[in-house]
Amino acid sequence: DRAFLAGLTALVVLPLVALAWSVPWWRFATIHTRRGLEAESLWASALWLSHFVGVPATWELVIGWFEVTGPVAEGLVAPARVVWATATLGSVALATWAAWRQRLTSGEDAGTVSLSVTATLLLLPVTTFVAFSLVLSPQFHLWLAPLAALSLLARRRPDAGVDTGAPWCIFFSSFLVPAFFPSPTFDSGLDLGRTLVLVFRNVLLLYATWSLLRTAVRLASTRTVYLEATP
Repeated sequence: DRAFLAGLTALVVLPLVALAWSVPWWRFATIHTRRGLEAESLWASALWLSHFVGVPATWELVIGWFEVTGPVAEGLVAPARVVWATATLGSVALATWAAWRQRLTSGEDAGTVSLSVTATLLLLPVTTFVAFSLVLSPQFHLWLAPLAALSLLARRRPDAGVDTGAPWCIFFSSFLVPAFFPSPTFDSGLDLGRTLVLVFRNVLLLYATWSLLRTAVRLASTRTVYLEATP
């Protein structure tokens, strides 16, 4: 409903516009433009693991978070940002196209998509954003869990074409977080065992992204047609 969407947009935007005169709320984003490889990200975890075999890397507190720094990290930041932005925008485009292809074409629910398919397609860009981001804090899993739970509803409809392996990987990756954060060695630099758990968590998120990508491609390659039921 366009009226509802317009009202919801106004409800969100107008308070921000009003606050902008006295509270420069947008400045919170400027500090993130200077961030490097946050310690728990895919990029930092791989670099920190490689430091055990001699690659120069330092686990360092930067302002209010930990980053993996060093000459290799400095050279990795720019290409990592390009990969992250490209992958995220590409996944948004693919998910949008797949959702368009999966719309019900007739009946009283024409123009809609089933809940499990919608959740799965929304999960693709969110998981891509998290998996490839230069910043990956534990709370990011809270973005993934609700959509992953809704995606699992596809188990009741095998014909929906949704692979439920990705949601299970996301849940499992969330359960691994307490193994390395918080931990006795987090402030000084994770030991090898906890680093391996961190890397494994990030590999699970990568696999979930790949699985969701394949699902979206499969959904985009087919068009769902539902005929209106007749008595």
